[in-house]
Amino acid sequence: MTTALSNTLLKAESLESWCSRSGASYIPLSRSKTETLYLHPLLLVADKYKGLMIKRPAMFAGQVFDVAMIPPEGAVISRDFRLIGDGLIFQEGTPPISLGGLPRGFDPTGADLFSVLECAERVTRECVFFGGFANFGHFMFQAVLRLAVLNWLPELKRLPIAVYDNLPNTYYEFLDLLGYPAERRIPIPMTGPTRFSAAWMVSLPMYRASDGMAAIWPEAIWALRENLGHLLRPTPGPRSRIFIAREGVAWRRLVNKPEILARLERHGITPVALEKLSAIDQIRTIATAEINVSVLGAASGIMVFAAPDCAMIEMAPPHTVGTFGTVGYSAIVGQRYHRIEGRSVTAEETAAAGLPPNPTTVHINADFAVDVTALDAALDAALQRVGGA
Repeated sequence: MTTALSNTLLKAESLESWCSRSGASYIPLSRSKTETLYLHPLLLVADKYKGLMIKRPAMFAGQVFDVAMIPPEGAVISRDFRLIGDGLIFQEGTPPISLGGLPRGFDPTGADLFSVLECAERVTRECVFFGGFANFGHFMFQAVLRLAVLNWLPELKRLPIAVYDNLPNTYYEFLDLLGYPAERRIPIPMTGPTRFSAAWMVSLPMYRASDGMAAIWPEAIWALRENLGHLLRPTPGPRSRIFIAREGVAWRRLVNKPEILARLERHGITPVALEKLSAIDQIRTIATAEINVSVLGAASGIMVFAAPDCAMIEMAPPHTVGTFGTVGYSAIVGQRYHRIEGRSVTAEETAAAGLPPNPTTVHINADFAVDVTALDAALDAALQRVGGA
């Protein structure tokens, strides 16, 4: 077998094509990939607007047999050396497809491919691949929203799901709420490939298409909200106004946070550490607030549960888009969205704020400061939205 694999290269193939060749089941749910859904305005500093184009993705599910699943995103390597990833991973059509550090080609002895295809971890029970991510935002839009698609696939909704075994405990609480307690979950490692005898792959409702546009399937967002609708009901009394505090983070920090907190406090906006709350309390906290203030980042994944009539204020470093969080959800659900674009700061400013050095140079993770005048303008607009001072 080693000789037969010599110099083999993986060839990319769509799930639909592979299922057709292999006699496996394939279910198309939506074939539209070109229709523009929204031109969503982002409110920026000095009342300047720019548009965000969102289109509908093709949605589908397909069955695979005797394949290796590659963490973290769940690209598939088949026995006939095909790499199946488009529509299943975050960045469509960008070679090399994420393989968790594994090579696309193999050495002359074929050892690398052999080690992938003959990996010790094996799942023999039919299931739906779920996976998961340590990053909460990606966990929500690349994994949890995938479960919402099963509302259209009742025959798959009865199957167990394959879930990474090293996720934070709160993440499993979300799965409990969605009807997937531990006995309906098949634990798999994120540290290496897992062999599946038979699994169903469900396409992502939110991902970056090959043309660079955001692809979002609105039906999945509404289905997720419906599935947990009992937690989204309004509560008696005044609604809260919250700021999602990002405590202990290493990057994308507000260097003038004390000044920002003081401004928020004047308007009755209270910091909340969501990471210290249970899944139920996180959902209820977001769902019942009339103003949600946040910094662009992973925590914005919880905004999928925000009320349609609430006001959303998001602060971000310059030159970022951050589609797959508060921006994308507000475009679908219809909240009033306010983007405040800050300015990048120097290492000296970060140090002067009493913060340790930023360990990354990626521009979307830059530390930044927000002009309080821009914040005041966004708060005034938000208060007009909710009808209070």
